[in-house]
Amino acid sequence: MSFKKSKDFFLFTFERISVIILAKKEGWLVTDYEVEKDVKEALRIIRNGFSVPRFLVQSDYSKVFAFSNEWIPGYLPYFSIANQPALTITGSLDQALFLAQNGASSIDAFDKNPLVKYYGELKLAAIRCLSREEFLEFIPTSDNPDASFSPKICNEIFYEMPEDAQKFWFSIYRNVKDSSKITNLFRTEMVPLISDANYYSEENYDNLQKRLNQINIRFYTADFSSLPQCILNKKGYYGTILLSNIFDWGDFRPYGAADYVTELHSFYSVVEHVVKPLLTDDGVCLARYYFGDHRDDVETFMEHHSLEDCPKEYVKVRGVPSVDLYRKSKFLGND
Repeated sequence: MSFKKSKDFFLFTFERISVIILAKKEGWLVTDYEVEKDVKEALRIIRNGFSVPRFLVQSDYSKVFAFSNEWIPGYLPYFSIANQPALTITGSLDQALFLAQNGASSIDAFDKNPLVKYYGELKLAAIRCLSREEFLEFIPTSDNPDASFSPKICNEIFYEMPEDAQKFWFSIYRNVKDSSKITNLFRTEMVPLISDANYYSEENYDNLQKRLNQINIRFYTADFSSLPQCILNKKGYYGTILLSNIFDWGDFRPYGAADYVTELHSFYSVVEHVVKPLLTDDGVCLARYYFGDHRDDVETFMEHHSLEDCPKEYVKVRGVPSVDLYRKSKFLGND
């Protein structure tokens, strides 16, 4: 066991003990109601090893993607990102990190799952503070689950997180005796570990560290159809909006409607009337990322959302059918 004096207390660097002593010396436990609730739900998922499907229970809590399984570099060329604000789903935070890497001036990230903001803050702190090798050891991956979430490494990034994230992660470590079990909180299947175009590749990681010290990423816990007013007030503000496959995770089917096209119409109505006004005059929204959906009624409805056949009146509301991504990418998936 080793120890060092830090911030007027002894910080032990031996597995999870260091995190507990740090938090006790700081003089707080989890008292905020929302954080306390989020901790409770996260611990339930970690201990059970699964999250209950949302179609069985009315809950926004679910497992978090450690990394995106979208081929994000495949669609980013359709956007003018540099020096412009961006709005994106939070998810694994990968969309936001790619936006940062490509020069976005600021990023607002939203997600209905309350747990993703804590992971987002943890991931940001890890990239800012850790070497690439330490980052890939610390963040859970399908190839390296047992070495993930080392409390010793967590100590190095703890003060880089805001207070609510510090409270959340302290409580997780305090209640989970074996820190490798924290990986139960994440979905790591179908995720490519290393890609030549990834922000955590050897040639990109150092640049991303610098970029994250230059921009601000703000997190919002909110549903797509009920964005906070502070975002809705930003009319004509965002040059890029990325919605990923949010359609597949939401409920856009009006009561009593049984057909898929009705659900699509409902979704794109929100895009048209809520999201589109947030774009700059030449901004672009990725309204939908999906693959493998070849139903005739869907193809008919989505025809005008094709990247290559998109009429001018829909230039701000482009969908991304699989056929377009398939021609350009080596890996397909949905986040």
